[in-house]
Amino acid sequence: IKTSSKTRVGTLRLDIGTALGDAPPAFSRRANQYGTIQAYHGTKISSAWSILNHGLRNLSRNDALRQNGAMMGEGVYLSSSRRVAESFAIKAAERPPRALASAFRHECLLHLLCHAGVDIASLDPLDGYDIVCLPVFEATIVKPSPTATTGEEDALNNESNDNCTTRQEGKYFVCADGEFVRLTNLHLAFELSKKSNVWRWLPSRIPVSLIVLLAAMLWMVR
Repeated sequence: IKTSSKTRVGTLRLDIGTALGDAPPAFSRRANQYGTIQAYHGTKISSAWSILNHGLRNLSRNDALRQNGAMMGEGVYLSSSRRVAESFAIKAAERPPRALASAFRHECLLHLLCHAGVDIASLDPLDGYDIVCLPVFEATIVKPSPTATTGEEDALNNESNDNCTTRQEGKYFVCADGEFVRLTNLHLAFELSKKSNVWRWLPSRIPVSLIVLLAAMLWMVR
C-alpha cells in the first residue's frame, strides 16, 4: 500500500477459522488424499460479510456477480501470494458504493482502527478522511493433484473425478467449488488519507477578484 505523511495505515488479522466450524466431508476427504496449501483471496469490503456467512462461491457463470473474468476456467480464484490477492482488493476498492462512506464514519470504525494499531487520539474527525479498507481472506485449500492442469475445464463439473478439485497456473489457484476452500483468517488493511481542504487552499493562491468573477459567472448562468 502506498503511504505518505498524510496517510495512516493500520492492519488487523481476524481468526475466523474456529468460528466457521468443521470442514465439510468433501474437503476432508480430498485434503487427506492430496494434502493442503495456504492461499489468499482479495475482495471488496462490501462482499466480506457475505463471504463470512456463505464462504467463497463459484460465481464464474454469473455475469452480474463475476468481478474479474474466468481466464483459467470456472471456479473460485485464489493466489499463493498475499500481495497478489491484495492487488485485487485494491482494484475492488476503486469504486466504492456511496453507502460505504457513511458506514466508515461510524464510531465502530475507531475501535477497529485502535485494534489495528492506529493512534486514534491523533486523528481528526473521520469525515475529514478518505477511507479505504482492503480485505484479504486467508484460506487452506486442497493441493492441486499432479495431473490437474488449467486445461481440464471439462472435468470441473465431474464430482467423481479426483483430479478436478484444484488447478494451478503460476501463483494462481482455481478451486472447483467453495467447499474445497477453508477460510482461516481475514486480513484487513485500513488506509486513511486526509481530504484536501479546497477553501483553505484557495484564498492564499487565487486572487480575490478571480473568485468574485467566478461567483458572478455562476450567478449569470442561473
